[in-house]
Amino acid sequence: MPETSSRRHYVVAQFNDWGGGVEAEHEGLQCLAGYELAQKRFENDEGAVIAAATGADGLILNSGYVTRKVLEALAPKLKVVSRYGVGYERVDTDAATDFGVVVSNVRTGGVFNQEMSNGTILLLLACAKKLIPLDRVARSADWFEGRRPYMRPLVPIYGQVLGLVGLGDIGLMVADKARAFDLEVIAYDPYAKPEVAKEHGVELTDMDDILRRSDFVSIHCPLTPETQGLIGEREFRLMKPSAYVINTARGAIINEQAMLAALQEGRIAGAGLDVLEQEPPSLANPLLKMANVVFTPHCAGISDRATYNIKRKAAENVARVLSGRWPDAVINPGIRQKLEMKG
Repeated sequence: MPETSSRRHYVVAQFNDWGGGVEAEHEGLQCLAGYELAQKRFENDEGAVIAAATGADGLILNSGYVTRKVLEALAPKLKVVSRYGVGYERVDTDAATDFGVVVSNVRTGGVFNQEMSNGTILLLLACAKKLIPLDRVARSADWFEGRRPYMRPLVPIYGQVLGLVGLGDIGLMVADKARAFDLEVIAYDPYAKPEVAKEHGVELTDMDDILRRSDFVSIHCPLTPETQGLIGEREFRLMKPSAYVINTARGAIINEQAMLAALQEGRIAGAGLDVLEQEPPSLANPLLKMANVVFTPHCAGISDRATYNIKRKAAENVARVLSGRWPDAVINPGIRQKLEMKG
């Protein structure tokens, strides 16, 4: 790290492959006087994060782990960890609170909502209309006969039931878009406000009811100890054999082996997956060979505009904390009892 006597704040940003340099980060940090921003490539292990972020006041994190060991090494200099995204399972939020570090993510202002909800609808439509296998048939010489195996069953979209597991900002936007396709939308979310659900035309119900009634089950909750493996063997057995599961949240929310068994045994019709338990997956993963599974490589939330806004917002969260203000999203709420900041 170069010595800069006039520098007030040193911010490290983990390199990501979304493109665009660091113009967005500079825009987000512009309210800080005399800051220095260093974009660095580093592995996700503890040692690499410590080496890259030593001396940093703020850390903008792509996929690295911030464990108690990392925080012990970086505190008390480090004041804020800001995620380039929604998920925060790689950050030990309890340890961050213990060390007085604010943890923030990008979940407000619609930065992700549009693209994530579009990605969900994309996978839903691709599953229902068997887009991938029919595309392959259309490119072959077997145009008419080749399509026959995929024409029955070929479900409609209208009049079907979409069950949302999680009704936060993204889930609500999925609900709004799904209703445009004349889907009936139901949701399970113990934290959802009934008046908000009603405003968006969503019926709140329990998890078992979601699984039994839904033609499409779409995951929109964060990965936490409570939600890890939330959809497993028991849950798949409650689903209709004609149902599809859509996951644009986190792979580990679904028990992958239970999903594989349900697909192989015909207990569900298929899946649309942007995320998996292991990323990138092993090429030996049998899910990759299944014609009734549609994949995107963990990119449902990405577009040119979204990428810029995500990067800017992640940096803005750092700037707010380093200037004595709370970021828009505080992931470790216990920190509010330890620090005094402006709203």
